[in-house]
Amino acid sequence: MEDFRNRVVRRPPERSEVVDLLGQGQLAKALRKARAAGIVISQEEIDDTARAMSRAGCVGSLLALIGTVEVKLPFDATELLIRTFEVKDYHAFLKQANRLGITTGLESRIQEAITAIERRAPREAGAWRHKFGAKC
Repeated sequence: MEDFRNRVVRRPPERSEVVDLLGQGQLAKALRKARAAGIVISQEEIDDTARAMSRAGCVGSLLALIGTVEVKLPFDATELLIRTFEVKDYHAFLKQANRLGITTGLESRIQEAITAIERRAPREAGAWRHKFGAKC
């Protein structure tokens, strides 16, 4: 069977593809595609998508963008961490708090998240206790 891949022409994404991804709440993917194609996404579009993602409870995805992609979000990291805790995404909350080094003012929430994880995954909770031991 002949390999067809050398005949496939890669075309840069169009603006409509980026807009569709923003509408689906896939901000990270939209930013990557836009950068690859040289398309500019307005701050208003980024803000609208980020707010919609926050309302939908996809806050962990927004936190993952902080420090990895050059984008200005309409929320600060602590605000997103608190929202992640409120939607009970404890794993993302702990992971991002640890990655970003943000524990000040979140100590009680960190302990509560670890306790909630401990009920179903004691080893994982022990690892989180160890990671946050010196910080909290």
